[in-house]
Amino acid sequence: MENMLQWGLDFIRCVQSFASPPFSSALTVFMKIITNFGGGLMFMILLPFIYWCIDEKKGLRIDVAVLLSAWINIALKFLFDQPRPFDLDPSLGMISERMGGLPSGHAQNTLVLFMIAASWIKGIIPQGRALHPPHQTCGSMRLPQQSAYQRYDGTFGTHSFPLSLDHARASGEPQVRVAISLRSSIKENKSKIAGVCAVSVAAFLCLLIGFSRIYLGVHFPTDVLAGWILGGAILCGYFLLGDKIEALLVKGGFRAGMITSAVVSFLLIIYVPNEEILMAGRNMLGMGTGYCLNRRYVGFKSSLVFERTGFVKYLTLSARLLLGITGFMLIFTALGKLLPQNTDNSNLFGFIRFALAGFWVSVAAPWIFVKLRLAGTEKKNDE
Repeated sequence: MENMLQWGLDFIRCVQSFASPPFSSALTVFMKIITNFGGGLMFMILLPFIYWCIDEKKGLRIDVAVLLSAWINIALKFLFDQPRPFDLDPSLGMISERMGGLPSGHAQNTLVLFMIAASWIKGIIPQGRALHPPHQTCGSMRLPQQSAYQRYDGTFGTHSFPLSLDHARASGEPQVRVAISLRSSIKENKSKIAGVCAVSVAAFLCLLIGFSRIYLGVHFPTDVLAGWILGGAILCGYFLLGDKIEALLVKGGFRAGMITSAVVSFLLIIYVPNEEILMAGRNMLGMGTGYCLNRRYVGFKSSLVFERTGFVKYLTLSARLLLGITGFMLIFTALGKLLPQNTDNSNLFGFIRFALAGFWVSVAAPWIFVKLRLAGTEKKNDE
């Protein structure tokens, strides 16, 4: 172990030696900025942004994955209690960190966050375009609604009516078959390209953040590698089991969701070597119960913006984020002032503080968005 740590120290010295004047200061500032992309503040902004402005269901899933990743990481840090590079050689430390260094939380958690987000990008490219409004009329007869992405412009006499792709293919017209095949191929290629680009960008950011941790002298290369391995294992669990677990919870309804949130939160606070590890359980309780309450009583749907499009739509989403983050910071700061710190009950008060912050993100802020007409609602789940 000592030989590996010594090799790590030598590697960090080698990396830092490339930062020669006059570029050393600029490179160090750049690395400090990059490393903050994997810090707590970034997660506090990005995760609510996903929940409020992109997709609340995906927001909850990625939040749960990141919280579990953070809990595993902190637990292992205390289990291994490995010193950081600056503990062995203070001259290497350009910033300071608490707790042990193995595994790297920045490397692990950013891999989980960015790769899950990148996996959604393929869904952004639509698989086709509607050529008619949802309903068309043929004379005095109202024709049934077709799928938004399975419509083709066909004509019959003087009346225009929608044809499904299957119907168009069955017609046997060569022009129709060629057009459909070409359009499908273009959309599929665009989707694949977007997915590859998203994964490539996510991988590059993960590599850059991991390198910044080594350069700044807060992690050995083995710490970063261990973080990536753990993050990869968590990603495998997410992609293999995520849909199945969600299906079971949806089938169980409101009670199953509330009970699961409470049980998982309780399990995450059994092992308490330090206050920081309570963060995952606190937020899990607030986010999980709040999401269930939203589905049952509020019905907030992040993608519904009252038919607003273009600039107005993005202005509305920006207003959501600004209002939500402001409320989050006010609640978090106010509770920090009101609830006593450094007392025998500080862990309990901290638990309440973080749980209420998660509750704000998942149901209180969405309720305000709906009331201010910054968001629409879907059919509420009364199960």
